Amino acid sequence: MQSATTYSYPCSLVIDYSTSQEYRHWIRVISQMNSAHYPAFVKAENGGDVLDDETRDENEYDDESMNECMEWIFVHTKDVPWFQDIYVLAAGRMFSTNPEIGLAILLSYDYLFFFHPILAIFFDKTADEILIGEMEERMRDLKLRIFKK
Repeated sequence: MQSATTYSYPCSLVIDYSTSQEYRHWIRVISQMNSAHYPAFVKAENGGDVLDDETRDENEYDDESMNECMEWIFVHTKDVPWFQDIYVLAAGRMFSTNPEIGLAILLSYDYLFFFHPILAIFFDKTADEILIGEMEERMRDLKLRIFKK
């Protein structure tokens, strides 16, 4: 099991998806899921064989790794005004103001494509290297997408 202290965000990924299966692939990569942690019925010799491909793909999910990934992202961004604002805005999609719910929304199918580059820029550069204008522009674009839904 990876720990929140050893996780690091995969900044070099170029994410592109147009199907649920492709999206789930990227979520597995970002959160560094371990197939050994998939539910037993997915791994079961006979049970796994009776699942259709879509059902198997939907259930190949490692809660531990996803929780650690989200915790790591949140711990490193929760005090940054850009992220505070976007987390609360995204949480509003679920009638909430909880920033952790906002993070979950931003990692969803509808927003990951736009949120990942923001995280990649933030985690790949030192504070001095981040181009304020680029981050503000990407955040503005993401906010517009949240409001359009």
